[in-house]
Amino acid sequence: MEISDLAAQNLLYAAPTIITVDPTVQTSPLNFTGCGVGGPTLSGKIVGGTAASLGAWPWQASLHVNGYHKCGASLISDSWLVAAAHCFNVFSNANQWTVVLGTIYSSSGTRLQVQEIIIHENYTMLTQRNDIALLKLSVPLNFTKYVRPVCLPETSDVFPDNSSCYVTGWGALKEGGGPSSILQQAEVKIISTAQCSSAEMYGNKIGPSMICAGYVEGTVDSCQGDSGGPLVAKQSSGTWVLAGIVSFGYGCALPNKPGVYARVSYLRNWITNNSGL
Repeated sequence: MEISDLAAQNLLYAAPTIITVDPTVQTSPLNFTGCGVGGPTLSGKIVGGTAASLGAWPWQASLHVNGYHKCGASLISDSWLVAAAHCFNVFSNANQWTVVLGTIYSSSGTRLQVQEIIIHENYTMLTQRNDIALLKLSVPLNFTKYVRPVCLPETSDVFPDNSSCYVTGWGALKEGGGPSSILQQAEVKIISTAQCSSAEMYGNKIGPSMICAGYVEGTVDSCQGDSGGPLVAKQSSGTWVLAGIVSFGYGCALPNKPGVYARVSYLRNWITNNSGL
């Protein structure tokens, strides 16, 4: 899978579809409130990407604007999702957006209305720093096996260099290509800020609100249409925590151009201050 950058207006779109609201998301009597329960069904090294199984990444959301997939997002509570600020550079009105959950298909799933979009006050398109946004649902949902939140990191959490993470999304399968109809998952490695800030990579573009992941040789990356989606790391407890938010990159899976993500631990206090979580 390849996932990269990109100003919202350059993100790829999926075909429009009629989506019906699944009432079980609102009425399920079961309790699935524990965060970070999920993970890939395949083991071993992933080259490129593989199709995800239903329920593997139950926090993964597709953000639709005017009926089209535009960005990914992560469910973090019964009312809130987190995404990338740049997804809303063009379309910033909450009424234009719907959230699709509980599916591995970008063209179907449970559609929920967005009540409010909060953009980080220090985000700028020019630098892509603080590339984070919160979305509040119009109606809180009940969690199910296929719809449940990812855990948020603490401000003190550190994701070691070369440690494994997973990135997921419906973005392009290759640079300049069309979007995937089925949710893709790929394993990537954390790249140190020092290396990511080298002249060979991104130089002084990398700020403290960013974390890099991928491979020096390329081959696996996020790409157009994955923006706003999750980069997750598995904790020793077995649960998954949101390490990053797909932000930008030069091309898709190019050598020395790994994916750059919003660093959620750095932005954790902002999430709390604006959502109460």
